[in-house]
Amino acid sequence: MQHSSVRLALALSLLVASPFAIPFAAFARPHHPQRAAQTPPRANVAPGPTPVVDEPVWTNSAAADAADAGVAAPDADAILRAVQRRYAGVVEFEADFERFDTDLAQQVTTVSRGHVQLGARARMRWESTDGSQTITVSDGNAVTEHQRSLNRAYVSPVRRSALAMAVAFVTESRDLRADFTASVLVSPMPQFRDRRMLSLEPREPNAPFTRLLLSLDTQSDDVVGLAIVHGPQRRERYRFDARQLRKSATLSPARYSLSLPPGTTVIQRFSAPIATPITPPITTHTSPQSVRTSSRTGRGRSP
Repeated sequence: MQHSSVRLALALSLLVASPFAIPFAAFARPHHPQRAAQTPPRANVAPGPTPVVDEPVWTNSAAADAADAGVAAPDADAILRAVQRRYAGVVEFEADFERFDTDLAQQVTTVSRGHVQLGARARMRWESTDGSQTITVSDGNAVTEHQRSLNRAYVSPVRRSALAMAVAFVTESRDLRADFTASVLVSPMPQFRDRRMLSLEPREPNAPFTRLLLSLDTQSDDVVGLAIVHGPQRRERYRFDARQLRKSATLSPARYSLSLPPGTTVIQRFSAPIATPITPPITTHTSPQSVRTSSRTGRGRSP
């Protein structure tokens, strides 16, 4: 009986030491299951690298697919012109949006929601509806992003704003082929075969983003979403729902202007002019790229 106990103990010790015992740790329960269940999730954050739901993967070059199939490749410049023709007579574009801001280094995606209005001549208004208290307005000359909860605003010229350039297919009438090099991507995922992605790389070397992606409905050339790629570390993706196109609307100047409350801290990017007056007056100090001013202190400093 004593020998049997020794053999049993030896067998158990070999089993625990074996590499085959490692997978069983996955079934082990935590020491404090109640504490783990009570840990609240982070609001509005979806951890990576799991893709956001309904996000297609765009890995295939349409030109390469066409070459493999022995057919003519899609003309990216012609598609870009078709998109611009689709929106050429539109005075105002309005939609609900979801924004997915992904930090690729941290593998974290922050989700926000709101309502957008885009008007001719580079005007736009993005307003959150999820409690994040952020509003971004362009009056056609400058883009102002006001973070209401912090009473802080960022101001930049339209031509230096990534968001303003991303929606130029609606808000501007110039030929975008002069600004971008276009190519076409398709998704290998069968549920997204009714869409294609227009990849636009800015020709200007100091552009505020590295690439713009327009998600298109293949039947109508409608833009159903877009993504702004800010280098290898960050990407913003927007999805549009309940889209409305107006061709006879009268644009309201008040809709595309923004009055900042007293005490707002204003950070000017690229020495942009302030679009609307702020009371009490502030003292502005100019620097080559950006300047921070405060109506509370009257002093400016580079960020």
